[in-house]
Amino acid sequence: MTKSVSGSKKPRKQYTPEFRNEALKLAERIGVAAAARELSLYESQLYAWRSKLKNAHSSSKREQKMAVEIDCLKRQLEEQAEEQGADVFMDWFIVLSQVVADIFPDWLRPATV
Repeated sequence: MTKSVSGSKKPRKQYTPEFRNEALKLAERIGVAAAARELSLYESQLYAWRSKLKNAHSSSKREQKMAVEIDCLKRQLEEQAEEQGADVFMDWFIVLSQVVADIFPDWLRPATV
């Protein structure tokens, strides 16, 4: 459930992802205030966990949409490459890869919750 993290001051608790998920389910059922009292947590902690979880989900949805759009652009580039030659395709593919890397530097990194 928890483990203490060493530090210079008072050790703080770290909760497992399983505990967090169960706490959020309880908060959905009985309300944040009641769940916080029952689990000896601060309400703000439950709100923060809920917010973080929602952001992770919306981020992954956004990344999925971007992946679809990138695949579409790749197909368009492939069609153009057939018409214009492979060298042009490689140049555009490199440019597209650089643009994607600049816009979404963490896109290939696995998401953490």
